[in-house]
Amino acid sequence: MFLTPLSLLFTASCKQNHLIYRRLLIPSSQGKYFACASVYNMANSKFSYVRSFEGEDRIPPLQWIVIGLTNNSGKLSCNQYLKTPSSRANYTNLMQHAASDVLGLIKTIKFAYLHFDSVHFVVDKETMMYQRRSYKLLTYITSSMVSSFVTRWQEYFNTDMKQLPMFDGDIHVFPSDQLLRDYLTMHQMQHHYVNLKQTLHLSVHNCKADFGLKFETIDRVSLESVSSNVARLSSVPEGESEGWYNEMLFSQYGVNYNNEPQEFKKGVVCIRQNKKNVVEIDMISQKFGEVTASVVDFKKNDFWSAKHWDKTSLNIKFNMIKKFKLNEKLLLHAWIVVRIDGKAFHKLSQVHQFDKPNDLRAINLMNIAATEVMKKFPDITISYGESDEYSFVFDRYTRECGRQPFLLVSRVVSVFTAAYVHNWDSAFSGDKVLQYCPQFDGRAVLYSTNTSLRDYLSWRQSDCHINNMYNTVFWKLIQIKGLTNRESQEHLSGTYSKDKKQ
Repeated sequence: MFLTPLSLLFTASCKQNHLIYRRLLIPSSQGKYFACASVYNMANSKFSYVRSFEGEDRIPPLQWIVIGLTNNSGKLSCNQYLKTPSSRANYTNLMQHAASDVLGLIKTIKFAYLHFDSVHFVVDKETMMYQRRSYKLLTYITSSMVSSFVTRWQEYFNTDMKQLPMFDGDIHVFPSDQLLRDYLTMHQMQHHYVNLKQTLHLSVHNCKADFGLKFETIDRVSLESVSSNVARLSSVPEGESEGWYNEMLFSQYGVNYNNEPQEFKKGVVCIRQNKKNVVEIDMISQKFGEVTASVVDFKKNDFWSAKHWDKTSLNIKFNMIKKFKLNEKLLLHAWIVVRIDGKAFHKLSQVHQFDKPNDLRAINLMNIAATEVMKKFPDITISYGESDEYSFVFDRYTRECGRQPFLLVSRVVSVFTAAYVHNWDSAFSGDKVLQYCPQFDGRAVLYSTNTSLRDYLSWRQSDCHINNMYNTVFWKLIQIKGLTNRESQEHLSGTYSKDKKQ
């Protein structure tokens, strides 16, 4: 049943004389993925109606937008990144550097708050970037973060990345500065408690590694991962209060938690310091260009006393915060198509001097990234790629990510971006050095019937055919006829497909 659209496409193609061959990734029963030639009837403009399935996703103006990202692969972080204080510090610095790169790239972000494998980007409430479309903002920030994370990995770790990062994304929208302060204060308090438990885990691990000792008391410690949701301090289970962890650290392992680094206990704020945005900070951790990574206590008024904030106060009641999360769910029994698109890839192709009109190595790199996505998400039944975009079709009965669109799209975009950057050198055989971090944006669209899904794929292939025909003739006029870019564009202006073929 799940391959019905695929079989329909192949059946229809046999009746056509004009065939277009593009790449199509199909999962096999052996767990392998084949790049097959998709052969089905040539689409035309009548298929463009499927654009009407894309819903409106604009966020209301004059409200703070907080993009939260958590490294889902960080569920293994207790084993991979917390074995030694140095590895933990390196991972924290890597996250800070990546977040600072995002702030340097996206000027509309006011600041970012990081605590280990989570980061919260606070977008200016007056921004009109992408006209405040939620998918665009979420995926652009997610892709930028992942791209920088993978690119800078070797700067902090001398080993190759064994697991591609996958970030979980969410969006909160706050109409007031007070709610924004409550949100950040809540996460800082949660981070403090999680870090307290992590410090105990690390102390126990080091003692066992050094002396082979066994402590029965460790059974009382919850071994939940860093990225899991934790209860607030007021609801800590009996016997595992903050004081209990402090006592265990000091009495059993001689660790005074008060002497631990502030960036581990409170997290770090990455903020752009300039004449218009000067913030009092407790301690400077690092500086990346105009972005400063600092320790800030959100419970104090120092950070919130700047003139660009409305008057706020410390509020420990956080019950309302979760209600400001954009918590949508995709309808059941409908095909989910996650389409990702490269951002400004015309510039990327120029800077890296891709072969014109088509660079097969660049196309193969897109296929490699798409294959990694399909390995990560077995519910993807088919994927179709052309140029700098890829469409992933999820089984209509999938329960992936609870059918939460922002979580699903952020995971797909992060895995695709990570695979694209990570495999860059091998795809180009070391001939091209990656000059800057590429970004992708994405969105999820529902198609309720097999016909609408088929028409969507036909629409994308029609777009591929039109663009590829134009680009092929455009570059042949330049390469063979010696025309300039402008002359070639003027020569093709107003022409039809039959003219380009001639």
